[in-house]
Amino acid sequence: MKICCVLLGLFYLKNSLKKLSDPFLFAQALKAYKLVPDNYVINVVAPMLIVIEVILSLLLISNFSIISIMVVGLILQSIYTILLLININKNFTNICNCFPLQVPHKVTTKKLLYNICLLLIFVVFYGIENRIN
Repeated sequence: MKICCVLLGLFYLKNSLKKLSDPFLFAQALKAYKLVPDNYVINVVAPMLIVIEVILSLLLISNFSIISIMVVGLILQSIYTILLLININKNFTNICNCFPLQVPHKVTTKKLLYNICLLLIFVVFYGIENRIN
């Protein structure tokens, strides 16, 4: 269980570091999805998602608390899943495709299912942890 958490934490850390290296590019990609007003995306949503992703990666790597991991993971993945669900089968020509998992250039069922699987992983982690304890 701990190895799975660390591996998933490294996965999220890699993704968050990519977003941290160019937060404006991530905000521009999110902006194309038109979920919230443009200024709100740049000033609030994009930085918030990056911070949540960094926190999640650190929680997973440190194996801090399964409840904390589950709550933060569910929040983050729910946001990305809803974002994709609203934009299913849309093609965004103005997105760099730098963040193909959570903000893809073309929103496909496959990308949506991938994010739903990540969402379910946090529920499974919680279930496994409760069975062990």
